[in-house]
Amino acid sequence: MYRRSGRGRFTLIVFLILSIALITFDYRQNWGVLERAKDAGVSIVAPVQRGLTAVFRPVGDFFATVGELGDQRRQNQQLRDEVESLVAEREEKEQLADENERLRDILELAKSWHSVDSVTAEVIGRVPSNYKWAIFINKGTDDGIEKDMPVLAPEGLVGKVVRAEAHRATVLLLVDPQGAAAARVKTVRDTGLITGNGGSKNLSLELVAADKEAKIEVGDEVITSGYDEGLFPAGIPIGEVVRVSGDSAGLEQVIEVRPFVQPQALGEYVQVLLHVGPLRVAKDGAQADRTVAGGG
Repeated sequence: MYRRSGRGRFTLIVFLILSIALITFDYRQNWGVLERAKDAGVSIVAPVQRGLTAVFRPVGDFFATVGELGDQRRQNQQLRDEVESLVAEREEKEQLADENERLRDILELAKSWHSVDSVTAEVIGRVPSNYKWAIFINKGTDDGIEKDMPVLAPEGLVGKVVRAEAHRATVLLLVDPQGAAAARVKTVRDTGLITGNGGSKNLSLELVAADKEAKIEVGDEVITSGYDEGLFPAGIPIGEVVRVSGDSAGLEQVIEVRPFVQPQALGEYVQVLLHVGPLRVAKDGAQADRTVAGGG
């Protein structure tokens, strides 16, 4: 069986070679016998050629498609790289613009306390210690910073320095449970003690007012009063009233205050006031003397 099959294939191959030879012998000559032989060869070879073409054309198309897919993948990757580069460039520009704006705000803050020496410091981290709400800044005693000096942000009071080293300092935020300042509602003369409430979700502050009948409304601004041993000058913004209620004894008002400086939103730069005492505060272009009688 195998021999017969082999002979048949051999015969077919020889016949195909002869047919092709006859076809190509002299295609331009129209010789009778050769012409008829040529035509016969073409009629035999043509179906085989069409069959081979039908078989191998999809294979060629497949490899061509694979090549095109590879080109498309490379083009897509190139486009993705270009998009990522443009996005990164835009984000960098936005970050620089935001940083420039914060620096301008800090400079304006320094101008508002123009009669007080101050230092602009960068926030370099949070304190991993017993202080729950505290930060590190990159300025210290070599820059004139000492313990208990007030620390401000463009939005208002941040807190006070609790530790100063040569090139850095630790700032306890006002929202910490250990943080406190003498404060008052801007529209009311009576003062009280505002303390941190770091355990609450919104990190609110509570102000205990001395006058129960004082008219205090939600949205009123709370500022430092300047009466706690000279730590905070008077007039520093602290926050706004969000709730007013009486204490259990009914003798005082308890005022919940949302701080303007939220710890999670604190910017990269703060301002440290290097002096506490008689101050000249510039606000809205006007100057006003503020004498701190024992505190802030």
